[in-house]
Amino acid sequence: MQRILEALGWRQGSFVKPETVAKLIGDIDSTFTISANNLLVVASQSCDVASSQEEYIELSIVRPLSAEAFNKQYSHNRHPRILHIEANSNSSDEKVILELKAHEKIQIKKSLLEEFKPDSSINFLEGNLNQYIVSSK
Repeated sequence: MQRILEALGWRQGSFVKPETVAKLIGDIDSTFTISANNLLVVASQSCDVASSQEEYIELSIVRPLSAEAFNKQYSHNRHPRILHIEANSNSSDEKVILELKAHEKIQIKKSLLEEFKPDSSINFLEGNLNQYIVSSK
């Protein structure tokens, strides 16, 4: 199973497609409200995604923001609990602004991702993946 996820391209920082989020919502046992407008991004380290010792994968809940809602005080890990970060969207030339909150994480069984590929239409800007990794700990 774990090698399947690795072969499909799942790594730390991989985004879950919105349509996949919509399919997974019923299988997610969470105290947080997750809507189809939210994105999910893999918070687990890539070695844990590939490991046969780990049954679950941890995902951060991501909320797209308008450019006006971007707050510099939440960027570059200046705030210990909230991160505003830019990502590339392959569907448009514009950058996408995302909000992540440190406590808003969920765990799902890895097997739930076996039939899905990561969302290749969005990815962290170079250097921003490291900001996410630091903030997701």
